[in-house]
Amino acid sequence: MNVDAAVQNALARIDQDAVTRLALDLVSIPSPTGAEREVATFLADRMARGGLEVTLQDLGPNRANAVRIIRGDGDGPRVMFNGHLDTSITGIDAEDYPMTGPLGPANRAIRVSSRTGTFSAAALTT
Repeated sequence: MNVDAAVQNALARIDQDAVTRLALDLVSIPSPTGAEREVATFLADRMARGGLEVTLQDLGPNRANAVRIIRGDGDGPRVMFNGHLDTSITGIDAEDYPMTGPLGPANRAIRVSSRTGTFSAAALTT
C-alpha cells in the first residue's frame, strides 16, 4: 500500500461526529494552566475504556498528563505526539464569557474554534 492510499484509508475511518463530541467534551472541562488533572484523567479513562495502554503521569497538585504508548516491533523509529491539556478558559462563566459567549464552549452551531480553548490544535467547525 502506498502512503497516499494509507492516508486516505485512515482519513476515511475518522468519525467526524465523534471527534467533534470529544473536542466539545474536552473544552467543557475547566483546565486552566496549572490545573489540568481533570482533563488528563478524562482522557486517560477514555483511552483505557477503549482498551489502550495508558498511564496518568502525576506532575503535582492538580497537574497530570495522560500518556498513551503504542508498542511497535522495536525495529522502527520512535514517534511522539504531544498536545496541550490546558485551556484558555477557566470554567467561571463571568470570566469566560468574552471568549465563549452565553452558551459556553458548545454553541448551537457546534462550532469549536481556537477561542474556546483549542489554541494549539486545529480548530473544528461543523
